[in-house]
Amino acid sequence: MSISLASLFIAGLAVVSAAPPADTGFIGRGTNLLSTTMLQLRQSNDSNYVFSPLGYSTLLAVLAEGGVGPTRNQISAALELPEDSYTVRTAYRAILAPMQERGVPNQPEFKNWFYLKKNITVEDGYKAILEENYYTEVREIDNTIKIHEVNETSQENETTTEKVASTERMEGAKAVEQEIIQSFTDNKLDGLPPSEEGKSDFKSKAICFNALFFNGMWADSFSEVEGCNFQTPSGPVKVNCAESTGNFRMARLEQLKADVLQLPYQGGRYVLDVILPEKDQSLEGVTSKLSSLDLSTIDKNLVNRTMKICLPKFKFYTISRPKEALNKHGVEDVYSATMADFSTITGDKQLYLADLVQFVSIEVNEKSASYNYLTATSIASLRTAIPEFHVNRPFLFFLRDKIENYTVIAGKLENPNSEK
Repeated sequence: MSISLASLFIAGLAVVSAAPPADTGFIGRGTNLLSTTMLQLRQSNDSNYVFSPLGYSTLLAVLAEGGVGPTRNQISAALELPEDSYTVRTAYRAILAPMQERGVPNQPEFKNWFYLKKNITVEDGYKAILEENYYTEVREIDNTIKIHEVNETSQENETTTEKVASTERMEGAKAVEQEIIQSFTDNKLDGLPPSEEGKSDFKSKAICFNALFFNGMWADSFSEVEGCNFQTPSGPVKVNCAESTGNFRMARLEQLKADVLQLPYQGGRYVLDVILPEKDQSLEGVTSKLSSLDLSTIDKNLVNRTMKICLPKFKFYTISRPKEALNKHGVEDVYSATMADFSTITGDKQLYLADLVQFVSIEVNEKSASYNYLTATSIASLRTAIPEFHVNRPFLFFLRDKIENYTVIAGKLENPNSEK
């Protein structure tokens, strides 16, 4: 009898101590909103563009943690953040924790920084929340620090984390970081914007910055094909492509006048959704209608098809700022020296956001980790001709976490031969 009671007690403890899965649905909704808004703001621009909705969502959550009143409420409303801070922190911690490891195949690398002048005192509780839940490092910059000194420290910290040739892609992030630090050391972060001069005795600026990198391996087998045709806004160019024949998931997006092709990465967690406009449709036109598409529901419409696909290889990066997109959704006080209230961060209202900056790099190539089950013999035995899907004109793409259903990276490709 006593053994049975003890067994029940232990089993009960196991149930109580087992942490329930984090509710991350609000992160998916927030990243989808940011994806659509930022792409639409760039729809008339003919250059390549990539950014991380997850990255911006994280930094905004960091600011919401320090915001009070309307400053916090505007962010919470835009991202649909739950009122319960524990729920928010648990969700971001669950998503971001795996991304802190460097050199892990088929996994994004992600890092956040929160910059302040050294004479600004950050509340210990706020700093702990950022480090433990959002993996965000608070950096206090001294005017006496020189760029090369900071860069040397940065390199020392990174030597053990760059395990798989990620030094090259870190260079761009370092360049952006140096620019941010220089703005502090040049005293460019003291005072107020011209439009708000004289409205406050003194305000100190803060800058949030994050970097995200991704270069995965396909779940299916691809091979490289050289000299493929691609129609850019300025004319046709020759590009190198990744080609594969097998079973792929795709769907017709009637509301966009476009097709979507889903390509899984090894492990099955991350997928690349490619949205290709019809031949008589422009990318700008498709992007303008993107609000009619709920990215989280794409999977419901996908069907398996046997076909040959050809996708351009590309590698590029973008430095972006979401201020215009945030203003469009009512997030304005954070940027205002007179309206911002980040007293949870510093204990007073003497702080506002000067800039929110992001560096994102993505590479898509023919690297794969397996072979498609359709062999040359089985393909030849098919009675009907295999349909072909050529991504040979500008398109949208979304790197999504298929399990948690949020967007890690969003972008558009206008010219595969351009790295910016």
